[in-house]
Amino acid sequence: MKKTVFLTGSSGNMGFAAFQELYSRRHMYHIVLLNRDSKKNREKFKDYVGDPNVTLYWGDLTVYEDVLACVTGADYVARVGLLRDYDNAWDADVDVWHRRLARASEDAIFAAAQLAHAPLDAVNLTDATEPSELGGYEALFYPHPLI
Repeated sequence: MKKTVFLTGSSGNMGFAAFQELYSRRHMYHIVLLNRDSKKNREKFKDYVGDPNVTLYWGDLTVYEDVLACVTGADYVARVGLLRDYDNAWDADVDVWHRRLARASEDAIFAAAQLAHAPLDAVNLTDATEPSELGGYEALFYPHPLI
């Protein structure tokens, strides 16, 4: 039986690479994507509309109902980590636009995890964080990182 994977950020460079990797294993996974509704994104994913291995949601990660629609019906409860780091936390405190977006995203992720009874950890990344420390999570969210 296929596992359902919910992937956010699939229209970005790294997220699209992750999507392509999952799609290459579509015999094992049903892939649920939440993408911002834009002409660019609709063009990028036009070949997957109607694909029985992919469910496309056009919405917003900051909207609780959009996130809920994507996590509802999961085959199992994922251990989820909400990633944060000092630079992005500081920027969210200084930049009003980023603060609003970051907080809304985190609130929607938290609310959806809570409704799905999915344990959710807040994970603070530092320069000393090792990849092995993140290996126990089945899903990681890093909402709106700034580079």
